[in-house]
Amino acid sequence: MISLVAYGLLVLVLLAIVIVVTMVGGAVSIEIAGYEVTTTFPRLVLVVAGIALIAVVLVWLVGWIWKGPRKLHQMVMRRRRERGYVSLTSGLVAIAAGDAREARRHARKADALLGHPPLTLLLTAQAAQLDGDAETAEKQFTAMLDRPETEFLGLRGLMAAALRRGACAAARDYAVRAHALRPDARWAAESVFDLQTLAGDWNGARRTLETALDRKAVSVRTGRKRRAALLLEEGRQAFENLDRGHALKRVREAHAEAPDLVPATALLARLLIDDQKLRQAARVIEKVWPATPHPELAAIY
Repeated sequence: MISLVAYGLLVLVLLAIVIVVTMVGGAVSIEIAGYEVTTTFPRLVLVVAGIALIAVVLVWLVGWIWKGPRKLHQMVMRRRRERGYVSLTSGLVAIAAGDAREARRHARKADALLGHPPLTLLLTAQAAQLDGDAETAEKQFTAMLDRPETEFLGLRGLMAAALRRGACAAARDYAVRAHALRPDARWAAESVFDLQTLAGDWNGARRTLETALDRKAVSVRTGRKRRAALLLEEGRQAFENLDRGHALKRVREAHAEAPDLVPATALLARLLIDDQKLRQAARVIEKVWPATPHPELAAIY
């Protein structure tokens, strides 16, 4: 509405100028290269305005010709990107539907249209996984490590592939790298923790757990239970190595962290019984029995 009013005002101003110029009388003489040209003032103004208009049109035309190819190229590339992202979206839908053949087709099309963007690597890798082509999938996940924006996803894919083929050490290395990139990512923290405990790396698992707690990648309740489980495993290891003092210390700490952890309560009671501290052992079991009435605790009691 505002632009329409402005356009109307401009037209009125121009009409007013034309009327004023037309009403002005008088003659104008111009001498050019020995030739004298005489005309009326309104006609001179109209000629000058016409020349100016022609000059503006010529300048616009030259600018359009100069910038035209670039604008045409930009328009073509924009349409190409739009088609590429449509293919990428269709490929992700095909992955969700479990159609590996359609996903691969869209991945190739998106890759050609978009010029090897990061997401086509992921789409191609997922299509290969869906089709059971582990080699191609790992190749794509490895290529993703070269791009900062896809390195994290590539590490997750490689870790999962390593776990499927039973290479736990390689999977742990990938998980540790992913956890270093994104300490706040829950799956990375949990994967590192699980693989470290699987390898018996209790100190490493405890450090990973503390980092995850600091970053709030795991809840406080879950953190206490996992810390108790680590302390219990350290206590068992010390007991097997005949280090009863260290074993009793670690198991007490595990029981304090998670009183409802039955294995910790049971081992603590057995260690106290072995030390002839029967009343302490009984109190440990009596204290947790209302919340965790377990047959093993009843047998020890």
